Amino acid sequence: DLTIGEDCSTDATRPICESYAARHPDLIRLIPAAANLGVMANFFRTLGYATGKYVALCEGDDYWCDPGKLQRQVDWLESHPECGLVYSLVRWYFDREKRFDRNWGGPGAGETTLERLLEGNCIPTPSIVIRRDLLDRYIAEVRPQERGWMMGDYPMWLYAAAHSKIRFIDEPLAVYRILNESASHFRSFEQADRFCRSTLDIRRFFAGQYAPQLLPGIEEHSLWERFGFAVQYRNPQAAFALYD
Repeated sequence: DLTIGEDCSTDATRPICESYAARHPDLIRLIPAAANLGVMANFFRTLGYATGKYVALCEGDDYWCDPGKLQRQVDWLESHPECGLVYSLVRWYFDREKRFDRNWGGPGAGETTLERLLEGNCIPTPSIVIRRDLLDRYIAEVRPQERGWMMGDYPMWLYAAAHSKIRFIDEPLAVYRILNESASHFRSFEQADRFCRSTLDIRRFFAGQYAPQLLPGIEEHSLWERFGFAVQYRNPQAAFALYD
């Protein structure tokens, strides 16, 4: 079924969802919030209502573009019990210019391993299907909702890679919309730096648990990433401090 976590949208999202849920009560479960919870709280609240053997994610600004997406991914998981997550390429869509751009996702070469994911996230959220039991173990063991991380998806991928195989489909099965400002697209160095620090906290946690030999490289990579944002947003004081 389709579970929708509606978090007090300011447009017509809620009445549209209510209309569909009323017409298809056997397929659509609408979970409205009484007050705006924020991205992470709504994310975990909605996951708690999902009951299927597998879970697929599609955030409000993205969409699936292949009618066979879910069937292909579930078929793979059914026939490969060692695999915990299946994902694909996505097409980037720039909302301001109303245009499609390049495809994105995938490890580049080889398999999608924990080590590869600790270098950088290559799994687009709207493309995934994950086993529900793996997701439940992640939430029970890591308790991500209590850690203050700015991302709900990336830590799940790292946990999945540490406990199972991950399958990549080298085709675009979903569209990822690039908005002017979102949790991972910024207007200032301060926003970008806060996001980088949260990402580093996530990588420290999983590398410390499963790949401690990678910790020095992760620390250095984060400094260079933050330095790049300081240059991009023309913050010389931060750039010099990070470079030193």
